Amino acid sequence: MSGFPKIANTASARSHWPWRTAFPLSRWPFLLVPIVVASVPGRAAPAPATRAVQPAPSTLSQLQAEEARGLRLQLGDDVALPLPQSLRPSEDEKRARQAAAWFMTGRYRQTTNDFRGAYDAYKRAAQLAPDEIAIYQALIPLAFSLNRTNDAIAFALKAAELDRGNWQLARQLGRYLAAQGKLDQAVQLLQQAARSERLDRRSPGFVLVQRDLGVVQAARGKLKEAAAAYRTVLEAVEHPDQYGLDEKTRAELFKNPASAFERIGEVFLQAGDPQAAIRAFKLAGAESGARAGTLNYNLALVYYQTKEYDLALQELNKYLEAQLQSKGQEAYELLEKILRAQGRADDLVPRLEQLAKADPRNPALQLFLASRYAAAGRTDDALAIYQKILKTAPTFEAYLGLADLYRRLRDVPK
Repeated sequence: MSGFPKIANTASARSHWPWRTAFPLSRWPFLLVPIVVASVPGRAAPAPATRAVQPAPSTLSQLQAEEARGLRLQLGDDVALPLPQSLRPSEDEKRARQAAAWFMTGRYRQTTNDFRGAYDAYKRAAQLAPDEIAIYQALIPLAFSLNRTNDAIAFALKAAELDRGNWQLARQLGRYLAAQGKLDQAVQLLQQAARSERLDRRSPGFVLVQRDLGVVQAARGKLKEAAAAYRTVLEAVEHPDQYGLDEKTRAELFKNPASAFERIGEVFLQAGDPQAAIRAFKLAGAESGARAGTLNYNLALVYYQTKEYDLALQELNKYLEAQLQSKGQEAYELLEKILRAQGRADDLVPRLEQLAKADPRNPALQLFLASRYAAAGRTDDALAIYQKILKTAPTFEAYLGLADLYRRLRDVPK
């Protein structure tokens, strides 16, 4: 007997199996093989292959315990356990990934000309990764282009702090702060640039940084420090091959070389280095377009400071006889100092009269002579000069001198 139940061969039975008429078994004999095998007497039917199914948790506590182990999407799946603690990202790594995402967002927005959106994205990145120099390098030019100057300076200061070897950035920022009058901050950045290990001490860049330092230190009144910086500049100009100075760098160093060297010489002189001052003044005199006689005046200053009064007077006379007016009354004040140092103070007024006669259209000379007439009690001579100046080319100095003269006389006209 077969283990399968018998089905009556009736019309009604055939109606329940319509596939038998459409697909007669005689045409598909292999379909009968399992049935024949299964119907062999004395043999037990093979057990169907089944898959072991792990029963689902039957209670809430079991379910919670299972979920505590990991995650299983459906019955029969292996439990997906959480990552070991050693493989999980730390909070710093998470912030770094978020910062990178915001940074790339900024890059994308910038390529689509969404500059404000890019700026905001970069700022988010900087908040998450405040020590990443690349973020500030992207933020600085963008902040300037959006007219957010204060932000740009803050970003640049942070970038200079993070990358202390970037002497170009430190120099540019120092120059900008100097132009804004923030001299102390400017000096710190320029000194940082000068100390950079990436900056060759025999390069044009180093000379430019020293020039900037000299200018800012002089503006701060730190003449010794300014002179120290200017010594490098002076040496580089005198030996350009040793510093790789070309015409382009030299043009960047000095827009007006004669005036620049003259200012440098004055700094050396005030800092107590007359020999360096002479070198600078001679460079000023050698420059094309340098005013004739200016070198003589500057050398007179040096020789007066070194107490070489004869040489000082000799150089100053060259300036005075050239009838120059560029130094104003300072030249005549220097003449007075030299003559007094030589014990010849009485020679001052006669010498001034001689110069004034030869150069009657020099107002600085005329005013100085009038003041010395007044000091010597020659009020009529002083009054005549003041009145003459006020009739021809009135100046504030002439009115002031005349008022002082009247005060001396206690006779102020109504």
